[in-house]
Amino acid sequence: MINGINAGIIIGIVVIETLSQTFARKFYDFNKEGENTDGTKNFWLMVFAFAFYAIVLYLLLQAYKYSEFAITNAFWDSGTIIGTALVGYFYFGEKFKWQELLGLGLVVTGAILMGIYSTDLSKETS
Repeated sequence: MINGINAGIIIGIVVIETLSQTFARKFYDFNKEGENTDGTKNFWLMVFAFAFYAIVLYLLLQAYKYSEFAITNAFWDSGTIIGTALVGYFYFGEKFKWQELLGLGLVVTGAILMGIYSTDLSKETS
């Protein structure tokens, strides 16, 4: 079963990476081709996106103390998929087809199954 501390770290990673991707998307929206921009409008958005990814890397290294590489990555990826989907829907107004919603449900199911059967590395002795 996934360790509570690790779950908190991974939730932090998911939230921060989702923010980073949101800033990157906003930067893209401000600098679309054909919209009279030199590609640097609101450049601070990309600065924040990169800064948040640095925090994600630090937290990722901390998460490895509590779970294996594959488990940590699976939770991080699935959490970010769900987080960015929610931001896409509620903030950017994106719509989903039923097949995409089914896929999101499978992602959640897979993460739950991996969490239930994962090993807590913090309890292992050297």
